[in-house]
Amino acid sequence: MDKLIRRLKILDKTKESDDWKARIIAACMGDPIFFINTFCWTKDPRPGQIDKIIPFFCYEFQENLILNVIQHIKDGRDLLIEKSRDMGVTWCLLYTFLWFWLFQNGYDFLLGSQTQKDVDEYGDPKSLFERLRINLRLMPNWLLPRKYASNQMRIINHINNSTIVGEANTGNFSRQGRFSAIMFDEFASWGESREKNSDAQAWMAAGDASPCRLVISSAKGKNNKFYRLRSQVDQEIDIIRLHWKLHPYKDDEWYEGEKKRRSPAELAQEVDIDYAASVVARAAENWNQNIHVIKQSDFIYDPKSALQLTCDFNINPMCWNVSQRRGIEDVTFKEYTVTTTITETVIKKFIFDFEEHQNKIVYIYGDESGKSGSTKSRLSDYEIMEQLLKRAGWLVHMEYNKSNPSHADRIAATNKRLKDYENDDRPCEFITDECIALIESIEQTEKKDGSSILKNGMEHHFDAWSYRIAKKYPVKERRAWVG
Repeated sequence: MDKLIRRLKILDKTKESDDWKARIIAACMGDPIFFINTFCWTKDPRPGQIDKIIPFFCYEFQENLILNVIQHIKDGRDLLIEKSRDMGVTWCLLYTFLWFWLFQNGYDFLLGSQTQKDVDEYGDPKSLFERLRINLRLMPNWLLPRKYASNQMRIINHINNSTIVGEANTGNFSRQGRFSAIMFDEFASWGESREKNSDAQAWMAAGDASPCRLVISSAKGKNNKFYRLRSQVDQEIDIIRLHWKLHPYKDDEWYEGEKKRRSPAELAQEVDIDYAASVVARAAENWNQNIHVIKQSDFIYDPKSALQLTCDFNINPMCWNVSQRRGIEDVTFKEYTVTTTITETVIKKFIFDFEEHQNKIVYIYGDESGKSGSTKSRLSDYEIMEQLLKRAGWLVHMEYNKSNPSHADRIAATNKRLKDYENDDRPCEFITDECIALIESIEQTEKKDGSSILKNGMEHHFDAWSYRIAKKYPVKERRAWVG
């Protein structure tokens, strides 16, 4: 209320004289937070709001964000902002761009989002440019440039030669210009474009178009450029984390309410900033890392127990994993993730790693494609494996699929093993924490159309793992008894 009263008093002062207007313009030019708290608006269509368009006042965490963004723009440095939903981040960056556009000379900005409708749709406040237009319409005329243009996906300040333009995510994103900064809104969703790796392509192209790329998103799994940036895999980047606990009006009671109204995956994505749990249609829906992942140090490798080797022969990468049986349980304790390789190289690596294994018995499971082979040899992948293993003194049991089980069968079998309804929901599959790629693949492999596995590059280790499970523990159709 104090901020609102202060805002109204300032606006009343500007009615007294042009001198007061000049003072307020000078204050806005020197203090972006003052400008936003005095002249910016937001739209909140949720129940309980009498006026849907309301004054915007920065919380402390938003003030820090805005000042940080301004510094990155001036310094020409990239910035990643990971956030819970409803933290006002997009509004804050739009206000920041608008402040530059109004009061600084020669700044050019690009607003990017997944679709053109997200960038600009007249009358839709979800679109970025309609949010800018809301603010321009509600600002007093004396604060606006004497000459400016506001068109579809473009506003131009002709007085100080500053522009804000927009583009949707396409193969040519940002390639047609040079910008002071580029905003990537909800960047984790950009990879859902029809064009493969469009998020990575857009990010790379923007590196030539601007020294400052501002990427914003909530969590949406790990199979996207946003997560790779966040995990510092592709490059080092400054990171700001805006978790819901920073919000002054969100507390544990609010969070408990969100838990009741959202699915676990939705809660992870929209609220918790949890990349591992934010896959909405996970194939291994019974997977629980707290249950199924054990410490490598707690696993007792038995050199006298037979090994199980299961394979997916994708070339980039080839994914294999090794497990041992413990009663009705199986523990996967080693993985091989090798890019641009051949089967001979990986099986030799396995033989070397288990040279000291005392009971050289191995059961081979895997993709039926290994029957025909993906190497340049005349032999199939499985024939190469069997030949080299036997030479090294191994007794080989070939249990690979003559024809691959359906995706639905593999999904059903893995979920039953993770939570076996025939054994009081007991978990029967475990993985040691050093099998990082397999764990991530299980977490991130998604279903499409309810019963098939989405082929997006995350599924290869899951495929290998599930071939063994579906072969050893196929789910029998449960039939209703008819008397």
